[in-house]
Amino acid sequence: ESWIPIYVTVLIAGAVVMDFVGTFDEQPISFLTMSIAVSCVFYYIWLHLQFVREHEKAMQAEQRIRIMMTQIKPHFLYNALGAIEDLCSSDPKKARETTAKFSQYLRGNMDSISQTAPIPFEKELAHTKLYLDMEQVRFREDLQVRFEIDCTDFSIPALTLEPIVENAVRHGVRGNPDGRGTVTIRSRDAGDHYAVTVTDDGPGFDPGQPRDGKTHIGISNVRDRLEKMCAGEMHIQSEPGRGTTVTILIPKEDAPC
Repeated sequence: ESWIPIYVTVLIAGAVVMDFVGTFDEQPISFLTMSIAVSCVFYYIWLHLQFVREHEKAMQAEQRIRIMMTQIKPHFLYNALGAIEDLCSSDPKKARETTAKFSQYLRGNMDSISQTAPIPFEKELAHTKLYLDMEQVRFREDLQVRFEIDCTDFSIPALTLEPIVENAVRHGVRGNPDGRGTVTIRSRDAGDHYAVTVTDDGPGFDPGQPRDGKTHIGISNVRDRLEKMCAGEMHIQSEPGRGTTVTILIPKEDAPC
């Protein structure tokens, strides 16, 4: 793309020289006229590439804002603040700790707007743990979380693990008749790629049908950003009565992370 202006300049200069020398057979149209016509086409292509690039940047910025907004859900804010309010009278120390974690969680969501490249998996995992800590304040022993982290030396787009875990808590654990269950988060080195899985022992669902009669923008964004930013993949395995497993695959060689 950067060579287009240079090529156009050389083309016009060469046409002027050819017309001035005049050693060629008489032409119905001068070389300068032809070069200007060709240059206009190249200039249009150059402008189009500039427009496409700016449009892509605008869409990426809009997507990052949309991702953040889908993550900061009103119901979660109300529930977290309600849990903190209850702790203020029963356990003030725990209330202060939870308030600090809640602040860190919100800051992490806000910081994701400026993230245009994958972040270390450890950072995304820490953000996810903040979310889980606040949910465990609400649900206590009803929500069990297991971590089987064997590998952390890779990167992943911001806000990819957390929305998957949130779905596991909201639709998996809380979807059980007794409102109790376990979420397991695993990571491992699988040879030519890294694998991250989130498993819940909830009621499960048919992956071909949207939960609650609607699609989930957060999960769609996770899949899109994995493909675009890391050449990664996301697979969902579930069936009614058998729980749900979401797997993220991050290639080692093809991905920028």
